[in-house]
Amino acid sequence: MGNTPSQGTSTAETGFPSHGYHVLRVEGRSAAAAAGLEAWFDYIVGVDGTATAKEADAALAFAVGAATATLTLDVWSAKTRQLRSIQLAVPDDGSQVGLTARMCALDRSDPRVWRILDVRLPRD
Repeated sequence: MGNTPSQGTSTAETGFPSHGYHVLRVEGRSAAAAAGLEAWFDYIVGVDGTATAKEADAALAFAVGAATATLTLDVWSAKTRQLRSIQLAVPDDGSQVGLTARMCALDRSDPRVWRILDVRLPRD
């Protein structure tokens, strides 16, 4: 991906980070769904202007940011190959955000994404 910023640097200042949270699941009618996150295609690459990092401090930054009412997430889409900024409202009623994600390297993300929706087995 060319030049990648060092860990903990601002996405606004340096451009594109090398690692991000790959969104694996978004629950229906959740804050994550309302924010427009899309499972399998979206990568959270920044939280409130700070780039996600490869180490565990990224998880800490995400948790600390969750203490506010609204998070600004920098999200890169493998489908559109574009970076966008979204607002994620953190529920104040104790409910979950409705998001499952894992840290991964973005330089390993492949633009060819296969999503198998149905498998039909031949009958004997």
